[in-house]
Amino acid sequence: MVKQRELELIANRNFLKPQLDVVGRYRFRGFGKDLISYSGKSNAIENFLDGEYQEWQAGVEYAMPIGFRKAHAAVRFSQLTLHRESDILKEQERNVLFGLSNAMNEMQRAYDTMQLQEKRLEEILRQLQSLQAKWESGQDPALDVLLETHRRLLDARVRYHQTRIEYALAIRNVHFEKGTLLDYCKVSLSESLSDPKAYEDAAIRAENRGNPW
Repeated sequence: MVKQRELELIANRNFLKPQLDVVGRYRFRGFGKDLISYSGKSNAIENFLDGEYQEWQAGVEYAMPIGFRKAHAAVRFSQLTLHRESDILKEQERNVLFGLSNAMNEMQRAYDTMQLQEKRLEEILRQLQSLQAKWESGQDPALDVLLETHRRLLDARVRYHQTRIEYALAIRNVHFEKGTLLDYCKVSLSESLSDPKAYEDAAIRAENRGNPW
């Protein structure tokens, strides 16, 4: 849309310039009382085919309207329209940048949280292994400590898998903001072949596109 408005502005500015045209004409003329005569009298068709009356003309035409009111109004309208489309484009770019920035920050936050929960899970597993080693060596750890460690282990595993899900969703959101969600999900779109008659009609239309007749 911005490119279209720029071209419209260039076209409207051209109307502010004077117009200088080179003109030329060449033609046959035929004169007679009748257009066609079957009695042998002189007629316009016969006179035209004799080629006795030929004329040509060449010259230049220069036109310059006074004031250019319509041209100035068109240029001003094009400038305002171009300014509006440019502002819309800038706002769209800001929205895309804002959405992508938020998605990237959320992905980084989810990754850091996942790493933290993974370390917490590893520490709880290490503590549980230590308690089990004491149990196997004959040392009797407190039952409430062992139960509390198992509860913390279960909670750590749940939180770790929740953060993995949040991280996966954050990655999904980043690709959504980038416009690469289909590629990330390995989804491709393709169209089946159309009817052969449709290709024939398209070829005929392509050939006739430059022919006004």
